[in-house]
Amino acid sequence: MATFDINRLSGTRVFSDFVSNSDRSDFYRFRLDSVSDFSLQLDGLSQDANAALYLDINNNGLVDFDEIIAVSANFRTLKETIIRTLGAGNYIVEISNVLDSNTLYTLVLSAFSTGIGDIAGNTPLTGFFINSPIFTRAFDDFIGSADQFDFYRFRLKTVSDFSLFFTNLTEPANIKLYEDENNNGLVDEGEIITFLSGDSISAVAFNIPLSAGSYFVSVDNGADAAQLGSNTRYSLKLSANLFVSAIASDSNQLNLFKNIQATAIKGFARGEVLDLTPEADIIQLNSNQFSQFPGGVRAYDGNDTIEGSDKNDVIYGNSGEDLLSGFFGDDILLGGADDDRIFGGDGSDYLNGNKGNDSINGGAGNDLLRGGKNDDILIGGDGNDILVGDLGFDTLIGGEGADVFVLRIDTEAGQLAPNFAERIIDFSTSERIVIVGSVSTSELSFNTDGANTLIYLNKTNEILGIVENVPLTAVQNAVFTAASTDTILSF
Repeated sequence: MATFDINRLSGTRVFSDFVSNSDRSDFYRFRLDSVSDFSLQLDGLSQDANAALYLDINNNGLVDFDEIIAVSANFRTLKETIIRTLGAGNYIVEISNVLDSNTLYTLVLSAFSTGIGDIAGNTPLTGFFINSPIFTRAFDDFIGSADQFDFYRFRLKTVSDFSLFFTNLTEPANIKLYEDENNNGLVDEGEIITFLSGDSISAVAFNIPLSAGSYFVSVDNGADAAQLGSNTRYSLKLSANLFVSAIASDSNQLNLFKNIQATAIKGFARGEVLDLTPEADIIQLNSNQFSQFPGGVRAYDGNDTIEGSDKNDVIYGNSGEDLLSGFFGDDILLGGADDDRIFGGDGSDYLNGNKGNDSINGGAGNDLLRGGKNDDILIGGDGNDILVGDLGFDTLIGGEGADVFVLRIDTEAGQLAPNFAERIIDFSTSERIVIVGSVSTSELSFNTDGANTLIYLNKTNEILGIVENVPLTAVQNAVFTAASTDTILSF
């Protein structure tokens, strides 16, 4: 059993030796000072031999059972090859005979620095800190057997539009998002928001609202008690931006909705949800349930009646003809399938009928109403509301206040008959009409039908909407366009 100390491996080294029944294994120890592209080639065999690569975790110079990274065990005299990106650390290569083999061999070991700086810390406290509440940062780094965790830290001053893009992996890795709720600089139980398991090398992307607070993003190689995990480069892009909407000009209203959504997403991801039965449930929520179940109340099948509390309620109606009432507080009420009746009550609420012919009433407050699929009736009520008809032949009634009516080209275009277009019932000159899509106001035309004004697409004469009992000029002056990627449509 021969052992050769290479010390620092940089460039290419070639070794020739022999393994047999009386000398079953040869060992080569080496050190990498930076993230490096490593390769091993074992050739020149007259009989079978295998190659193995280990990380010397405890730096004892020996091969321990839990330190193996890779093995190459091809048939008979075929060349053995191991290619990995490895982090800085101490490693051992073992060349061993197979059964009763006796063979000369040539071993070629190579290591070339990747230039990856490995700036991310290995713990939450030492993680790379992005010292700005608004940012777009890109990182190229490495995770591996010798560097199993990378952490990135950031702090948001207000609710923000957060996005993550994780790509260029050569082996699977995990990525997680945490909120440091108690600001102790540690990852504690129950602080995870999103966990994306590394079962492939496919790119990962997600985009969610995050409330003001301190956060960690961690990347790990999936190591556990049974294996050392992967060794892979990766590219990570993190962004946090303020929410801006051409449709919702009131930034306070927009941020309020996004804060409620952020709380619900976090609670839902952690399983902090009150599940009802598959039957027709009747329930009145109390104030304590908001803190117990920030992810919301989830109904299933059945025609459910769910009444909210004086807090910010989140209610998922799902299937069945449901009656959902928010009452007080700033609520999120989602109807789901079938024909639902949704009442926001007091407060600024987000209401969505989803599928079915729904009746949606915002009540008091500055509300956001969406019809979803099928033919819906949307009533804004008091306050400055935003009404989005979506698919189907919807009726939009703003009620009191300066409301915004949203007509989407991707859901409304295709109608040539006025009877099948969106209808705006109570438009006033203090209100606005938004046409959403890849279009400018010059590509729209307006015509009268009795006392009503019709809004068309120029090229196709498709009707986007009908504004009842309002002169053509008043409608023209109120119309503007917005992109289909507008933040308000991402709820």
